[in-house]
Amino acid sequence: MAVNISIHSNKGGVYKTSTVVSISVNLAKIGYKVLIVDCDAQNNVVLNFKDVLNNENTLFDLVINKDSKNLDKYIKTVSNNIDLIENSFDSLNVDYNIYTNPEKYPEPLGLFEFIDSKDIQEYYDFVLFDLSSAYTLYNLNALAYSDYVLMLTELEPFSIAGLIENIKIITNNSSIKILGILETKVVKNTKTYKNIHEQLINNMKMLDIHVFDTQIERLAEQPNSLLFEGENISLATENKKTSWTYKNLTNEILTILKKEGDLIA
Repeated sequence: MAVNISIHSNKGGVYKTSTVVSISVNLAKIGYKVLIVDCDAQNNVVLNFKDVLNNENTLFDLVINKDSKNLDKYIKTVSNNIDLIENSFDSLNVDYNIYTNPEKYPEPLGLFEFIDSKDIQEYYDFVLFDLSSAYTLYNLNALAYSDYVLMLTELEPFSIAGLIENIKIITNNSSIKILGILETKVVKNTKTYKNIHEQLINNMKMLDIHVFDTQIERLAEQPNSLLFEGENISLATENKKTSWTYKNLTNEILTILKKEGDLIA
């Protein structure tokens, strides 16, 4: 059975997609088979790989056409041991299409039933959902079909309060487990960092939620700062500091999953 993980933040620009891809790359290097499901209409996952796909047979097409019997045409190999169900800007209208056609879509939270299929669960070791920052139907379905959610937060004023509210929304409406909190865009050796980091640690300790030891530092360039010659840095080179950072994060994740009994090897 695959381990299904949603990667989520209620704010954009916190390296969420690059985190999804970098974790996938590091898992793939170990030998795990990974499926990425891009739930964000911006479809940025594919930009982390050299060969940009043709944007045909997307998640939108799969969901709207209820075409789970033909999964093969929607799953595309983007790297060794990594497959992708990509998205498209058409998905900006998916909520409207679903909610205005209740006869065709009687169960709006069952749109991702294909995740439970044998083709997915018996072939892949991991399914990673790249969520958008809003609570769209895609996000709600991804969370409904996930075992865990990994939450990203930027250390800035008021971020802790927003994170806690986000945790409440997710945990009050599903049985999903919080895999951990990942601090991103970190600028160390500042008073702001020290204060907010301590707040985060103390608040998550009270909630019994893990905060990853690994932190993703703020990078000088946006938005392609995690790309190296058009390819995700974890895939392109081992000599980048951020690449090693994500390798450490992946090892932390595997340690947690093994401790939880959700990963044997």
